[in-house]
Amino acid sequence: MRILVVDDNQDGAETMARGLQLLGHDTRIAFNGGSAVKLSGLFKPDLVLLDIAMSGIDGYETCGVIRDLLGDTVRIIAVTGLNSSEDRLRSTQAGFDDHLGKPVDWVVLKGMLVAFSAGE
Repeated sequence: MRILVVDDNQDGAETMARGLQLLGHDTRIAFNGGSAVKLSGLFKPDLVLLDIAMSGIDGYETCGVIRDLLGDTVRIIAVTGLNSSEDRLRSTQAGFDDHLGKPVDWVVLKGMLVAFSAGE
């Protein structure tokens, strides 16, 4: 899959992207919401792993813009330290397809990737 990793923590984003590459995915990285929107238009990702608590344009707003740009052709997963039930509800209302807490459980993420690849 084509996967866009978006996080203002550069080390975290690069580590996530490298792990996904090792699983055979084509990845790109953006370190802020504006770059994520631009890359989404060019790269046309199948999946966006998007941090919520970023400076400038936060993940909620970024999700909405990417959703407007690409519609339902992209899956968007919140990858965040904001993990309360209210945070999960807000991410769903903002247009995210799912919500992963940090640190990411790679077993859970791999399961999601398999499910997405199978069209679920």
